[in-house]
Amino acid sequence: MKIGILDCGGANLNSIYYSLMRLGVDSLISTDKNELDLIILLFLALVQQEW
Repeated sequence: MKIGILDCGGANLNSIYYSLMRLGVDSLISTDKNELDLIILLFLALVQQEW
């Protein structure tokens, strides 16, 4: 199973990617919707902003 990580441009996606890699999970970081359409599970990393 391949896990997609959606790159929204605001989070430290490499830490998610390398954590999954250490667990032996095949994953990719992408902004391309067509590429992510083939993914079974998708991570959406959000950044909370202080108001």
